[in-house]
Amino acid sequence: MEFITIIGGVFLILFGLRYVRKGFARILGGDLLDWLQRYTRTRPRAFMGGVVAGTVMPSSTAMAFLSVQMTREGKISWANVLAVLLGAHVGITVLIQVLALNLREYAPLFLAVGGFLFLFLKAQRLRGIGQATLAFGFLLLAMGLISGAARTIATDPAIGNLFEALAALPWLLVFGAVVLTMLIQSSTASIAVALGLAASGQVTLPMLLLWVLGANIGLCLTVLVAGWSRLEGRRLGISLLLVKIPLAVACIAVLLSVPEETLAQLPGSLNQQAAWAHTLFNLLGVIGAFNADRLGRLALVFAPDPTEPAESPSRLDPILQQHPSLAVNAALRETLRLFDTLHILRESVFDGLLARYRRPKRQRCTGGRAAFSPCAMRWCLFSTAYRMRISTKTAG
Repeated sequence: MEFITIIGGVFLILFGLRYVRKGFARILGGDLLDWLQRYTRTRPRAFMGGVVAGTVMPSSTAMAFLSVQMTREGKISWANVLAVLLGAHVGITVLIQVLALNLREYAPLFLAVGGFLFLFLKAQRLRGIGQATLAFGFLLLAMGLISGAARTIATDPAIGNLFEALAALPWLLVFGAVVLTMLIQSSTASIAVALGLAASGQVTLPMLLLWVLGANIGLCLTVLVAGWSRLEGRRLGISLLLVKIPLAVACIAVLLSVPEETLAQLPGSLNQQAAWAHTLFNLLGVIGAFNADRLGRLALVFAPDPTEPAESPSRLDPILQQHPSLAVNAALRETLRLFDTLHILRESVFDGLLARYRRPKRQRCTGGRAAFSPCAMRWCLFSTAYRMRISTKTAG
């Protein structure tokens, strides 16, 4: 039953994140894209705008689609769009910082206030505030469910052996975090689940930090998958991978070389340490915004521009194609020339057939098969070619 409770908590977190996003969209009135396009004229402003957008819209998939849309419209440069996306990843960590404050006992208060504002008021902005507050209460309630179930299953020796095996296989733990993040398409939900499981006492700080790094790698892959249908989306996803994967590998190497006793001296609770590690990792990823030109050139190598198909041969003069009326007249003349050619071919075939039956009976082929004499065949081909040549000169 505890595992079902954990699964239900995961889905409640996903529902809460979606409700938070819709609540802030109701507050902003759907003008987030227009605001970003007006505000992100320079790269520092693009980064700060991304931080604000990621805070009010804690969804990596939604931010990926938003970034691809800005790139397609062409109002913002590619480097500024990358800065927006990197800033959004920093803004997404704000919700994890709040969830790490252990406010689970206040979940009923958020549910009551949010439900009242959302259900009984008519003003759209107040309803949006109520919807976001109600969603935050859902998140706290979900983490409470996961934490309670984690404390219950922690007494099982098999679960303890499982956590010990994961602690001995750090790369497997990172891979598991990547897979879970891609499945649920949310690094916030993945890290929130890990924070809830940390209440069992079986999750150590190195394991939690490895999970955070794996969730960030999964976040980049989620962006790549979300924007794969568009060339700009693929380039943004590849640029994020070029920034985050080397950084994550370096952080994992440092983390594995540092003793656990040294990590235990860091200030704050276990959840707060993981939240700050999540924020600092994405702040280090901001270096990609200052190397956007190099990343753009590397992204072109992995996602080049599609080759244009070769132009089909045309009998129209390119100069005439610049004038629609003249081009239409030339196309009409070309159509008439084609019909003249077909007419000449039809007459030549009939001439050949008539020449076959005008011969004496002794020259006709026997055996029940119709056949042309070599002389008639040569005359048919010669007359067809001559008439087509005359027709082409006349049309020219």
